[in-house]
Amino acid sequence: MPLSELEGAVRSALTTALGSHLPAGHRSVLEAAVRGLDGRALSAKPLPRSLVQDRVLVKTVGGLEIQADASFRVVKYPTTQTGEQVERTDLHALLVPGRFRIAIGRKTLTLTHAHLFLLAERLLWLAEDGLSSFQAARPLFRRLDVEGVRIGIRRGPGDAPLGLTWTVPGPDGTSKTLTLSDVEVSDFVEATARFAEALSARYVQHDPRQEQNLRLKAIRDAADRLMSQYVGLKQEDAITNPEPEAFKSYGIPSVRPRAMGRYSESGTLRFVPRWVATIPGVDLRSTFLVGNHLLVSGAREIAAINATTGEVTWRVPSERAATVVTPLGIIRIHDGGRIRMHDLDTGAVKYVTKIAPRTGGGSAGALVNTVGLPRLLLVAEGQSSVTALDLATGDVRWRYSAARGENFRIRRAGRLAILSGGSSALTAIDVTTGEVVWRVRDRLPFTGDIAIAPDSAFALSASSVGTARLHHIDLWTGELRFTRALDEQPILGTAPLLCDESVCDHPDS
Repeated sequence: MPLSELEGAVRSALTTALGSHLPAGHRSVLEAAVRGLDGRALSAKPLPRSLVQDRVLVKTVGGLEIQADASFRVVKYPTTQTGEQVERTDLHALLVPGRFRIAIGRKTLTLTHAHLFLLAERLLWLAEDGLSSFQAARPLFRRLDVEGVRIGIRRGPGDAPLGLTWTVPGPDGTSKTLTLSDVEVSDFVEATARFAEALSARYVQHDPRQEQNLRLKAIRDAADRLMSQYVGLKQEDAITNPEPEAFKSYGIPSVRPRAMGRYSESGTLRFVPRWVATIPGVDLRSTFLVGNHLLVSGAREIAAINATTGEVTWRVPSERAATVVTPLGIIRIHDGGRIRMHDLDTGAVKYVTKIAPRTGGGSAGALVNTVGLPRLLLVAEGQSSVTALDLATGDVRWRYSAARGENFRIRRAGRLAILSGGSSALTAIDVTTGEVVWRVRDRLPFTGDIAIAPDSAFALSASSVGTARLHHIDLWTGELRFTRALDEQPILGTAPLLCDESVCDHPDS
């Protein structure tokens, strides 16, 4: 609508209102509005704006094709050199109507007038549900509405393809339903993600200011995550270790179960407190008994207490952090990525190391302190890396980075460190070099809950809707011995329980 027409309509409404009977106080407000219109300052030079016709076309190997044609706004804003940047959500700048077409083979679905951004957003939602359904091998039926058009997807269990249904309202009040059947899930996910990325690129190409549009950033990030998940699921990069003997020498020490314990034949025991210490905001997860030192972490400090007398040996100010006890001292891993090594006898800081903070969850790591191996601390860094720090100096020995973002959880087994981070890959790396030793792939994402036996690893993979599997893996070669589907969803964060000749999971029920 031209600005002059909008101004005329507002003036007409104000004139009509002023000619009628108004409550006390309202007339002065409307008269001020009229004076504001009369005295408004015109822009010295309006920003030029025009339209340009452009096309987005995406094709997959499976034959699925998505095409959109629209007239994009071309806006040239004056550039500033201040370096400041403000990001805002502006949906109206993205509401560009156009023609949308999706086809596979000779079957075609066409929308002659649709807001492409809203349509791409909804298709991404359906693609995410479709990929999750494919991972869990479960059936799916989902539908949603966008501008009066109902879009639905349906697929059966296992590897069944999906059907894409469009219900379009007609001019006479009736609706028309069109269906594309036998669409592979991989084609639909790939085409949708690539279409959203290409459409976002067109917005930024014709209007650079949209680079700071938070709504556009959200859809680009969603497309990147979906594409990354799809590529990881499609990869077939499982490898085994051809030289297992080099790692068996640093194997897991076997523990012989004892039927009789230390107090099996004792009488009734009575426990009497020897001393009592009050620690404000005590963190029980960071409380350890090391020799005759009881290390206690609070909300604002960490202290060492003599376990025999209860006297405070030393006290050091420190904010809350994860604590790791090592042979060379106490390591504190703070949320901002700062790592401190404290002397066990005095509490003095030996060194400070800075790494990228972990993006999801708390701190995760493992300690390497085996004869014949370097003394290291393995720490999950950032979103997709594991870093090995030298215990003596705090220097970085090596850093392993995944191709895609994963919030790693680490489980050490001798010379191996087994990594999993919510993706479909379970990776074992050499703790001395950071090189990949073996990798196992599954359709479902691994939860990171791993139980280690002398020559085996038991790992859980599960979806968010109930499908779960237990994997038995040779610890040294990475060969998959068996996979069993679980009847119930396991409790996430709890590793399988190993018995003499059995392995048990913890069902979430």
